[in-house]
Amino acid sequence: MRNRIYSIIVCIIAIAISLFYKTSCNTDYTWMYGDALGYYVYLPATFIHGNLLNLDEFSDEESLPVRVIGDTRSMKQAGALVGIDRALNQYTYGVALMESPFFLIAHAYEKLTSDSVNGYEGAYIVLIQISSIIFILMGCFLTFKVLRRHFDHLPSLLSLLLIYLGTHLFWFTLEQAGMSHQPLFFLYALLLYLAVKIHETQKNKCIILTGLVLGIITLIRPTDIIAVSIPLLYGVYNKETLQNKLKLLKKKLPAIGVAVIVFLLPIVPQLLYWKALTGEYIFYSYGNQEFHWMHPQIIKGLFYFSNGWLPYAPMMLFAIAGLVVFKRYKNWLPVILVLLPVYIYIIYSWYCYNYINGMGSRPMIHLYPLLAIPLAAFIQYISRQHIIVKSVFATVSVFFIAVIFSLTTLMAKGMLRSEEANAKYVLGVLFKDNITYKDFVTYDIGVTQPDENELIYVGLLGNEDHDNPDSLTAHFVDDPNNEDSSDLIYHLWKGQDYDNGQGRLEVPYKEGMFKNADWVKCSADFMPTSFTRRDSKIFIFEVQNEDGTYKKWYGCKIPDKIGLPDSTCEHAGSFNFFHNEVWIWSKLYFYVPVPKTIDEEDIIRLYIWNSDRGEMFFDDLTLELYKEK
Repeated sequence: MRNRIYSIIVCIIAIAISLFYKTSCNTDYTWMYGDALGYYVYLPATFIHGNLLNLDEFSDEESLPVRVIGDTRSMKQAGALVGIDRALNQYTYGVALMESPFFLIAHAYEKLTSDSVNGYEGAYIVLIQISSIIFILMGCFLTFKVLRRHFDHLPSLLSLLLIYLGTHLFWFTLEQAGMSHQPLFFLYALLLYLAVKIHETQKNKCIILTGLVLGIITLIRPTDIIAVSIPLLYGVYNKETLQNKLKLLKKKLPAIGVAVIVFLLPIVPQLLYWKALTGEYIFYSYGNQEFHWMHPQIIKGLFYFSNGWLPYAPMMLFAIAGLVVFKRYKNWLPVILVLLPVYIYIIYSWYCYNYINGMGSRPMIHLYPLLAIPLAAFIQYISRQHIIVKSVFATVSVFFIAVIFSLTTLMAKGMLRSEEANAKYVLGVLFKDNITYKDFVTYDIGVTQPDENELIYVGLLGNEDHDNPDSLTAHFVDDPNNEDSSDLIYHLWKGQDYDNGQGRLEVPYKEGMFKNADWVKCSADFMPTSFTRRDSKIFIFEVQNEDGTYKKWYGCKIPDKIGLPDSTCEHAGSFNFFHNEVWIWSKLYFYVPVPKTIDEEDIIRLYIWNSDRGEMFFDDLTLELYKEK
């Protein structure tokens, strides 16, 4: 009876916090782009459009969302890069296979209720979102079944509750549907459960089903084939158990042979698809995206705020602590000690170790069913300690849940992009309802901006207003927004990466020129002429020595800040990373610390990097010195 009450309370807490989040955020976030679209596109291509070998060709383009058309057309460019004159989807069909039951339900509903069925709207959106929740629920249920073999009811429940509420699993359950991580969370949990059942019952059907699960896992994410270590190493913790495992493998060779065949079943269609598309059965569809095996970014991947693991899954610190409390789960210890470090090495050897498009280190979610074991062990250990220890653990856990709730809310409202974040920004906006212009700048340059009320002006370091008659070029033009002005501005032409040295501000360093200043204020006036990405135009301060080595470099994004600091935009006071304004002048600025390592004749430079080569006007590049009161 008490266990049932515990279960009800835990479920109520999880549901209540989830509903409170969804009602308080009320976002219109959609999963239909990027990775999720790449995984999913196989389904409408097969059952609706009949364009499986030509994913970018539709007979009814006008009925499709614009983003779907854009993303599928980019697949044609990906194919061209590897010499294929067709759209190349770098993703395998494994996630689509897992999503297919939900897709077919949505398809049947839409066929009955709608005149236009395209696979990308209506019930299709809803059912894929539901699929993510169901995969997580099924994974939690199976993980709970595994945990109960080692731990009491309440620690087992709390382990799953804390993983859900205290890690980025919360985000991927409620917001970013359609990714590979939700079905993989379920498949890993199922694999753990099957490993236990094989150990306990030695039934052939469990061995064969294990082969199928491993096949789907490998299809979705080929490097995750190392998950085979779960059934192989489970229960092997001394010489005797190793011998028993070898005897079991020998005894079950026929069943293992069938499992190998079943393992290949979901993979074969992918090989045939590649053959039809590229002429090769085994094809590396990721092009120039590769692993850097000799240079893994493990420290950054685990600890950095630019999508590192632990900053966005702080509750897993308790799971790490639980690794030392291993007596109750010694059957799992070999699996954890082998799989966890190898897995970490593999995922952080990937060229994009911070795994953009999501919150936190996405691949680590796959191991959460396994890491729930040391977390439950730690919780059970804490449950037997003094009330003060329990209280501290409870307080820290609630704090971690609040952190994840805050970060998830900021992500959903467009006030956090964790893939590019830094510690100073994240810690500065944590638990805030709104962010400021200074927060925006901190996100870009990683420097907490000073309180201007606490600064004293020291002097002018340099200025370029483009009005010098001796340096006039075709780039120096009249202000198109102010015909009455006699001042000239700099016109950054379409197709230009930089200003070619004509519009930038350069100041050779002389000893003593910084005086007693603490800060350098960088400012300029900007007017973009077209909507663009936030990272397409960057306002740069740098210090460079004679051989071209950068001693300091700070880059502040321009497009998302136009009109915000001086309130010339109607959105001033409502900051997010999707903001964009054109054809209005705005003065942008940021502060950087006075460089400490600088030598005579080093060049201090202020300029614009126009990475998308779009048109823009700018003027009045200024460097000023300030000191703190």
